[in-house]
This record gives sequence, C-alpha cells and structure tokens, in this order.
Amino acid sequence: MHEQLDTWPGEIRTGTTVSVRRSLSHYPASEGWALAVYIARGAAQGPLEVAAVADGDAHVFNLTAEDTGELVIGWRRYVVRATNEDAGLVVDAEYGYLDVVAGADAADPRTHAERMLEVIEAVLEGRVDRAVESYTVGGRQVTRMPIAELRKLRAHYKAEVWRQRNPGQLGPRVEVQFGSAGDDDPTRFHRGR
Repeated sequence: MHEQLDTWPGEIRTGTTVSVRRSLSHYPASEGWALAVYIARGAAQGPLEVAAVADGDAHVFNLTAEDTGELVIGWRRYVVRATNEDAGLVVDAEYGYLDVVAGADAADPRTHAERMLEVIEAVLEGRVDRAVESYTVGGRQVTRMPIAELRKLRAHYKAEVWRQRNPGQLGPRVEVQFGSAGDDDPTRFHRGR
C-alpha cells in the first residue's frame, strides 16, 4: 500500500504517486472548507491544480503519476488554497517549495539550467577560434550572440546550477589567508580551494 504523508514532502519524483493528508485546524472539511493545491509547472503552463478529498475534518491530496509527470524538474512553489463557498471565503492556507526531481521515466533528468549551461559551454568552445560575430550570406545578414554575452549567460546558469545542487547555501566556500602585519609585501595573500 502507498504511504500517505501528513505533510508536503521536500522532494517529489516525476511519474510517481503522492498522497498527502492535511489536518488544518482553521479549515476543517466538516465546516464546509475545500482545499486545492496549486504547484507551479513552468513559465509556459499554468499551475498543476489538484483538489483534495474530504476525510472527516482532514483533506487528502492524491497526486497521480500523470500529475507529477507534468511537473518541471527543479524547485517549484506550491500554494494550498482553502475555499468556503457558504461563507464566501478564499484563503491561501499554506505554501512552500517542492524539489521536483526526475523519476525513472524522465527523458532528460537535467534541469533547465543544467541543459542551458551545457549548450552555452558547447557554443563557447566551438567559437573560441572565430572572432566574427556577424557576416552576410547571399544578401542576408547573420548575427551571432557576442562571446561576452554568452559568458554572462554562462555565469548566470553556472550560479543557478550551483544553487540547485546546494540549496540553502549562500555561495561556494572561499578561504583567504592574508600575510602577517610585519609582512613586507602587502599584496601577498593565499586563496585556498
């Protein structure tokens, strides 16, 4: 039998089922409250919406393998919305983030940032020896993205990939050791790692 969770998991695998039973004391099902969860899928799509089923005062969310298969890999925001039609109330009862990771059925388990970083690095590697950024062929002008722009994008996606792989950390650890007060060369320092 599938495990029913009492809180939202930190991680969801695409193509798997997830069952969450929430007991929110301010929004009991027996008093007419209905809950639905909205999970962000990506910029091109609206959120995934899954309505809960009442179970006494609690609410049970059953996400199917098809539901989780629609989620985009990466950190996704979720909002649980409570609605009481009799009272005319709509409240965002809880919210947070879920780490959506590739399940066994995923065609490409990499995040958008990982895929973009790989493409940008491949383009940069192939263009190092070519300084031409625009040229004309058969009367049509072709313009390439300047190498400086590609390097900016690479830095952006490199940082995003690092954040995805190191959640909750501010940045890579850098150790610095400066010379002693009596050192003759004030510019000498050692940078570790």
